[in-house]
Amino acid sequence: TAGSKENVINYAIIKNGLIGVHVDTLGASANPTLRINNSQIRNMSAAGILAQGSFVEASNCVFADCGIYLAALTIGGEYVFRHCTFANIWTEGTRQTGSILLNNYYVAQGSGQQNRDLTGAFFGNCIIYGSMEEELEFDQTTLAQFNYKFDHCIIRTKEVLSNAVHYSEIGKNLDPLFKDAATYDYQLTSGSSAIDKGDQSISAYVPYDLLGIVRDASPEPGAYEFKP
Repeated sequence: TAGSKENVINYAIIKNGLIGVHVDTLGASANPTLRINNSQIRNMSAAGILAQGSFVEASNCVFADCGIYLAALTIGGEYVFRHCTFANIWTEGTRQTGSILLNNYYVAQGSGQQNRDLTGAFFGNCIIYGSMEEELEFDQTTLAQFNYKFDHCIIRTKEVLSNAVHYSEIGKNLDPLFKDAATYDYQLTSGSSAIDKGDQSISAYVPYDLLGIVRDASPEPGAYEFKP
């Protein structure tokens, strides 16, 4: 809740609920409100992670199969995702939204629109893929900062990715060829478009994958390093 700070989740499996993790407004700390590493959040009817004006760092995480969003990063804040797999092949109903939502305002009853800076949303060496043609969703006002960057990612999207401020080395609409999404196995298989497509400068922050495998000089985006 608001004021909570410096929380850590590590090696957790969070599944079969409404919202996996709800992170409210910033605590009184320069450090992240939440660090979540080496964890899986899956099969949520609403959202895997719902963050509101928060500071979240995540690495080696799998966010999978949610009815609305895998990650709803709302009311501004600061977010860093490294080597995360976002895979949304939701089969429990009809999904109408993308997997990732970025937002920098809200509308308060009686006081109108309140603008909040999205100071940064960084996705490095990540896979963002699912059953929708558009897995990114941007809801922004120009009255507050709206800063984001996807770097060495595989993304399913209809967005034009030519703006280097926001996109660098993107594999657009390339199937990552997950091992078995039906059983939540999001390791990569031979021929995956993600193989060797990561950036070592990003993997330096996350030298081991979710299974404890050492990442090599040409790492794979997502939570799993590919090993034949």
